[in-house]
Amino acid sequence: MTNRLLLASHGELARGLRDAALLIMGERDDIFATAPYSGDIDALLAETRAVLDGVDGILVVLTDLEGGSPHNALLPLTTDARVRVISGANLPLVIAIALDLPDLDADSSFGDAIDEARAGLRSHVLLGPDSAPDEEDF
Repeated sequence: MTNRLLLASHGELARGLRDAALLIMGERDDIFATAPYSGDIDALLAETRAVLDGVDGILVVLTDLEGGSPHNALLPLTTDARVRVISGANLPLVIAIALDLPDLDADSSFGDAIDEARAGLRSHVLLGPDSAPDEEDF
């Protein structure tokens, strides 16, 4: 069964996510990126259909922003039982889905991958030396 992952975004985000994921995981021939977005929905759909043509399993499409133009343009493709669209793409989500890609099937929910990506969101603050807590002298 041939499954594929397609990243679609505004600007060059999709290509950057793909490049970063491949840097970490090594070369793959099942991960694609499209970012023709300058308002050219026809080009986006044509690229997506070309990727879908080689799928006899499922095509997972990760978009950058729910409600964004790439997401809205690709969402109707989910009428094809092979297509799943997930919004909010980030690098942990790309890697989690890519690692599972060979084993995914029509019943895959992606809940674990989404939870894993969500769990990686953190806010960090490094305090400078002036903001360190006072130490008591003993």
